[in-house]
Amino acid sequence: MDTPRYRLDANQDFVIEHYNDAPPFASFLPGIAGPWGVPMWTFYTNRGQGIASFGVLDKDGSIMEFQPANKAYRCTALLGFRTFLKADGKPWEPFAEGTGLPSEMRTTPHDLRLTERNPSLGLTVDVEYFTVPNERFAALARRVRVTNTSGKARAIEIVDGMPAILPCGLDNGTMKTLTNLIQAWCSAERLERGVEFYKTKTALGDVTEILTFRRGNFYAASLSHRGRESRPATIVCPKHVFGPVTGFETPSAFFKTTRFVPPKTEPREGFIPCAFSHAAVRLAAGESFDLVSYVGQAESPDAIRAIARRACRRSFFEAKRAENRQVIADLTERTRTVSASPEFDQYVRQNFVDNVMRGGLPIDVAGRPFYVYYRAHGDTEREYNDFKTVPSFLSEGNGNYRDINQNRRSDNFFHPGVEGMNVTRFVNLLQLDGFNPLVVRGRFLVIESRTAAALLRKHLRSPSDSVIGLLTRPFVVGAVLTRVEEEGLRYRTSREALAGALLDAGRPVEESFYAQGYWTDHWFYNTDLLESCEGVHPERIRAILHRKDCTYYDNAWVVAPRKDKYVLKNGRMWQFDAVREDREKRAMIDARPEDRNLVRTKYGKGGVYRTTLAAKLLCMVANKAASLDAQGIGMEMESEKPDWCDAMNGLPGRFGSSLSETLELKRLCQYLLKHLRPDDSIGLAVEVKALLDGVVREIRTCLRTNNSFAYWDRTYTLKEAYRARTRLGVSGRDVAVTGESAIAALEAVVALCDLGTKKCLRKYGTYVTYFMNEPTRWTPIKGTRTAKIRAFKQIPLPLYLEGFVHALRTEGDRRIPAMVRKSGLFDPKLGMYRVNAPLGNFTNEIGRAKTFPRGWLENESIWLHMEYKYLLEVLRAGCYEDFFRDFRKCVVAFLDPAVYRRSILENCSFLVGSGYPDPDRHGAGFVARLTGATAEFIDIWVRMTSGKSPFTLDKDGVLRFRLSPVLPAWLFKDGVFEFRFLGSIDVTYLNLSRKNTWEGLRPISYRIVTAGGETTVAGESLGESWASRIRDRQVMRLVVTLG
Repeated sequence: MDTPRYRLDANQDFVIEHYNDAPPFASFLPGIAGPWGVPMWTFYTNRGQGIASFGVLDKDGSIMEFQPANKAYRCTALLGFRTFLKADGKPWEPFAEGTGLPSEMRTTPHDLRLTERNPSLGLTVDVEYFTVPNERFAALARRVRVTNTSGKARAIEIVDGMPAILPCGLDNGTMKTLTNLIQAWCSAERLERGVEFYKTKTALGDVTEILTFRRGNFYAASLSHRGRESRPATIVCPKHVFGPVTGFETPSAFFKTTRFVPPKTEPREGFIPCAFSHAAVRLAAGESFDLVSYVGQAESPDAIRAIARRACRRSFFEAKRAENRQVIADLTERTRTVSASPEFDQYVRQNFVDNVMRGGLPIDVAGRPFYVYYRAHGDTEREYNDFKTVPSFLSEGNGNYRDINQNRRSDNFFHPGVEGMNVTRFVNLLQLDGFNPLVVRGRFLVIESRTAAALLRKHLRSPSDSVIGLLTRPFVVGAVLTRVEEEGLRYRTSREALAGALLDAGRPVEESFYAQGYWTDHWFYNTDLLESCEGVHPERIRAILHRKDCTYYDNAWVVAPRKDKYVLKNGRMWQFDAVREDREKRAMIDARPEDRNLVRTKYGKGGVYRTTLAAKLLCMVANKAASLDAQGIGMEMESEKPDWCDAMNGLPGRFGSSLSETLELKRLCQYLLKHLRPDDSIGLAVEVKALLDGVVREIRTCLRTNNSFAYWDRTYTLKEAYRARTRLGVSGRDVAVTGESAIAALEAVVALCDLGTKKCLRKYGTYVTYFMNEPTRWTPIKGTRTAKIRAFKQIPLPLYLEGFVHALRTEGDRRIPAMVRKSGLFDPKLGMYRVNAPLGNFTNEIGRAKTFPRGWLENESIWLHMEYKYLLEVLRAGCYEDFFRDFRKCVVAFLDPAVYRRSILENCSFLVGSGYPDPDRHGAGFVARLTGATAEFIDIWVRMTSGKSPFTLDKDGVLRFRLSPVLPAWLFKDGVFEFRFLGSIDVTYLNLSRKNTWEGLRPISYRIVTAGGETTVAGESLGESWASRIRDRQVMRLVVTLG
C-alpha cells in the first residue's frame, strides 16, 4: 500500500496520488448540462475507475446500478468501468486496487480524470469523464487514452467498458429485491457497429395491461488513432469477456486468449448485459490512441442512431468537453475572486456550484428570472433522499422547503432581477396554521386547451396533439420544449420565444406536497429572504409587504389537538401522532378542478383567498406566539418534527421545545416593526385577527403576572379554536388593522420573547437550545388514553451551537464567542466547533443523535452547516477578530487535506469530531457537498466582499450605494483584492495601507468603468444615479480605493 498524497495543482485541480490507497470518499459530477441541455446524475468514489453509479432522473433511472456509499467503496472497482489491456500479450488492468502503480485522481467543478502509469509495461492510461451538455439527450462521456511510453512499438489489445449496464425499464427497488427474476425482461440490440441499445421488452409488473416503450439506454463507442476514426466491436454478454468468472474479478476469456476475437453472434436477452468495446492497435513509441464512449438514454433507436453519427467523431467529444467546461465556468464566474489565497478563490467558485445544485440558478428566460439546475440532496452518502435530476431543457428538480429557501438567500446579490420572487414563492407555501409542506417542486403551469392549441400554432409549424395535451395538465416548461424536439417539430419562432409564451400564458399550479410532519423552524428562513432582498432593493420592501399577491397553502394534513396527541403510556405522558390526515378536507381538496392547494373563502366553498405579505406574516406571528412552551422559553415541537437538527427526532414525543424559534420570532417582529408605519392599513382575515387579538391579550396578562403555564394553556386553547375554525378555509371577510395596532401587537410579542430569553439566562446561565418538558401532574380523561396536563418540569439538554447562533443574531451579545469557546462545543484538537456538547446520560428518547457514536453525524461532530452559521453570525455581530481567528481554522479551504481526506475545495456535511472512538478519523469529512454550509459561506463571502447592505436609503428615502468590505490584510495580494459583484461587475479594492479593512478603512473614491468610458467619484458612497446604474448592471468595473 502506497501513501496517498493530496495537493492543489497550478490549474486548481485537486489531485490525489495513489487514490486507491487513500481512505474512501464519495462525490459527484455536477449534473448541469446548460439551460438547453439534458442533465444526468453521476456519482463517483476514489476506487477503481471512479464512477460508482449514474443515470437519468432518479435512482429508478440508473444505468449503472445505484449503490449506497459503503457498498460503492466495495464494488466500484468490480462493477464500475473497467479497462483490460494486453501489451504484446502481457495482461494488465489499469486502476485495479492493490497494484501499487503510480496513479492520480483529479477532480474539478466540471469533470473527473484519472491517470495510471505502468513503468514495467511502458504504458500510461488516462481516463476522463464529463456529462454531455447542450443536447436533448443525457449521456456520460468517457475517454480512455492509452499511451506507449516504452520506447518501442507495441501491439495493444483493449477490452473496455461496463461489466453491467441496466436496461431502461428497470427500477432501483426491483434491482435490489428481484434481480434474478427481472433478467428475463432484459434485452440488448445492436443498432449498428459500435452502438448498443438496452431496454426491457415490456414494462415490469404482473398486470393485465402490457405496456411497451421505445425509450432506451445506449452505449456508443469510437476509436481514434493516427487521425483515423473507427467503430470498435462491441460485446453485450459478460461471459465473452469474463468466461466462468461470474464475480467479474478477472476477464479470463480475454486474458487467456492469445488473439481475442469478439463473437459475431452472442446471446442478447435473459440476463443483465454488459457494454464492452474491443480493439487491437499497434502503437509506435510515444504514440497514443483514444477509445471514446457515451452511455446515456434517448427516446428511440432512431434517435440513438442519429446521436451516434455525431457523437462518434473526435470533434464532437472535443467540442462537448470544451462546452462542459464553459457551462460550469460561466456559472462560477459570478463569484470570481482573486486574493492572496488561490485555495480560497477556487473554494468560493465550488461553493457557488454546489449552492446552485440545491437551490437553483436564476437565469433570464424571455426577460424574466427562471430557476434551473436544482434538486434534492440525494447521493451515495444520502441514499435516503429521493432526488430528481429532471432530464429536460431548463431542468427543474425537487427539493425540501428549508433547503431550497436557504440556498436562494443570497440570489439577489447575483441576479438583482430576482427581487421578491422567492419571498412570495415560499411565503405562499405557508399555511393558516403557520406550517408548510416539505417537498417543493418546480414551476408547474397549466393552459386551457383552446388557448394551448392557438399558442402552439403560433410558435410551431405543425403542433402535435400530444404536445397540446401536455399543456392542459400541470407541466413544467422544460419538459414541453424537450418533447417538441423529441418529436421533431419545427419552430416558427424559437424555443426561447415558446418558453416565454408558456410562462406568460400558463396559470401557476402549486405541486408541492406534505411528505412528513412539520418542522418548527422552516418559517423563519423567509426573514432571511426579506433581509437579503432589502440589501439590494431597499425601496421595494414596503411594496412587497403590502401588495395583495399572497395566498395560503391548503393542506389535508393537520396538527391534532392536545386531546388527540397527548398519550398516557406506561405511567408517563407522551406526544404521539401529532399530525394526521383530515379525510373530509382531503376529499374537498381533491374535488377541486383547479388551484387545489390554495385556501378558499366561504370555509372552503368559495374562491381563492388572497391577502398581503404583511398579513401573512402577522398570521405567522400570532401562530408562533401561541406556541411557546409552558416555561415561556422555547417554542414547542408540537407537530412530529423538531427544528433544524433533524436527529433530535425523539424530542417532539417528549414535549420538546427550542429557544432558537423564540429568538427568531423576535427577529421577525423586529423586521416588521422596522417597516410598518402607524398610518398603514392591513387587511387581516377575521379569524386571524381574532387569534392575534386573543394572543396579545394573553401576552399582556403574562407580562403582568409572569404565569407562563397559564399563558401556555390559554394560548394553546385559542390556537386550537382557531385551527378548528379555519380547518376548511376562511370566511373571506377581512378586518382592517391599523399600522399602529399592528405595531403594538408586535411590540408585545417582542416583550414576551425577551421575557423568555431572560428567564433562560437566569435559570440556566447560558443560551440553552433544546428542552424536554416532562409532564409531572395530569388529570386522566375518563374513557380515553389522554389526560389534561397540570404541570411540566423543564429539563435543559446539553449545549447546542444552534442556540448561540440565533442569540448572536437577535441579542447582540458579544460575549458569545468567548462563552462558546470555553464550553463543550469547542473541539480543541481540531480547533473547530461541535454541533453539540456531550449528551451525557440522556437516553435514546431524545432522538437518533444519541444512538450515533460520539463525533459522528449529529452527535458531537463538526456539523459544517451549523459551524458556518455560527461563523456568519460572529461576522454579522462585528466580532471580526474572533471571526478571522476561526476562519483559517474552520473554513474547509484552509484545512489539511491529509486530515480532511477529500478535496479542500468541496464541503462535506460533517467532520468527525475528536470524541469519535477511532482517532485516525478525527477531522475527516463525510457526506459530500450538497449541504446548507454553501448558503452560509456564500452569505459570508457577500458580507466580506461587499457588506451587508450595499444599497440603502438615505434619510430622504433616496437610493445610495456603498461598499463596506470586511477583509483581513492577509487576503490582499500586494494590496489588491478583486471580486465580482452582482454576478457581472468586476470590483478591485486598493488597500495601500495593507491594514485589515475593519481597522478604520473605508472607500474614499470609486473609479467607475462603463461602456462609455471612466469616471472617478470621491467619497464613501455613490448617489442615486450611479446606484441605480450599478444595480441594473450597466457598470462594467469599479476600482475602489480604501483609506
